[in-house]
Amino acid sequence: MFEGFDLQVIGVLAPTIGREMALTPAALGGVFGAATLGLLAGAIISGFLADKVGRKPTLVASIGVFALCTWATSLAQSGDQLVLARLLTGLGLGGAMPSIAALSSEAVGRKNHIAFVTSMFAGMPFGGALSALAVALWPGEISWRSVFEIGGWAQLALTLVILVLMPESRAFLDRKRAAPGADVSQEAGASPPVIRAPVSYWVGVSGLCVAFFFTLLSLHFFLNWLPSMLSGQGFGGREAAFVSFAFGMAGALGSVVVGALAQGGRARLAMFAAYAGIAFVSAFPSVFGASLVGALALGALVGFCLVGGQMTLYGLAPGFFASHVRGLGVGVTIAAGRLGSFVGPTLAGALLGLGWTQRDVMALNAPAALLAAGALAVAVSFSGKATPNED
Repeated sequence: MFEGFDLQVIGVLAPTIGREMALTPAALGGVFGAATLGLLAGAIISGFLADKVGRKPTLVASIGVFALCTWATSLAQSGDQLVLARLLTGLGLGGAMPSIAALSSEAVGRKNHIAFVTSMFAGMPFGGALSALAVALWPGEISWRSVFEIGGWAQLALTLVILVLMPESRAFLDRKRAAPGADVSQEAGASPPVIRAPVSYWVGVSGLCVAFFFTLLSLHFFLNWLPSMLSGQGFGGREAAFVSFAFGMAGALGSVVVGALAQGGRARLAMFAAYAGIAFVSAFPSVFGASLVGALALGALVGFCLVGGQMTLYGLAPGFFASHVRGLGVGVTIAAGRLGSFVGPTLAGALLGLGWTQRDVMALNAPAALLAAGALAVAVSFSGKATPNED
């Protein structure tokens, strides 16, 4: 929830920040991209550490970093300082995700891991919705610095709660007990299954990475640029925040619904329907009209389909990897998505700066959704044959 709050609030507050700091669309794109670059690096580094030193300590360290850097964002006095603060925030944000995905998956095993992990990740769009609602209901003129300051302190409190109350992964502890003094990233006396995996395994993993890339490219385009696009169409800041709230709440619902369908053996149907919805909205936004009601409907449909699809990918990813490399494997797939989340908003900012219309830029999400659907079809087709047979 806190991670979703931080990721979405920067987009909700972008018009206010841009006016105060006199940032161009290209400069705002750099601010958005800085966090996602940090997310990419954090996902890979922490995924490796989660397998080496444990899921819990890696998670605690990651949340502590993004809490401190969220608070530090409130102190930024220039565009460069804002970029640095968001880069470091992203490092912590990306670091938390592989550990929490592995912890959730290993808490229930393979039987229910897709629905369980997807439901846990539904907290992200819910947190994003809360950030938009807070901005919409903020009394008087919004203080973007206060929003980041409050968020930072709340995340520090969360770090302490996790440190005290959250248990370590049972699968990680079992490996540690089975091989005392050995590298717990490998099973005692066993070679890593992924090393001996057939080509079909790597085809499936590659498809998952490509699906992550294009899904998060579209997601972060909407997260970062939707409020600014609505502002450009004449909607006020509070109206744009309500649309972002609808986006987040529908995304939380979509996460549960799409994840449940995928767990029930309908992964292809659920995900392809979600991607078809994204492509339709991106190609034909005029269908929803220019009213606030139409904007709310557009935001809700995109949130349901796009966030639901993204969170289900998080639910699918742990099942592709054996437990001793699950943190790193999930980290790499998430990093592929984070590369897309950097490309999406950064490219959008550059194209808008070159004079492209908002509608032209939005239309690029339609082929991105179709490419994600095709890559996912490959991943799901090969996953059943190639996934290591473990836990």
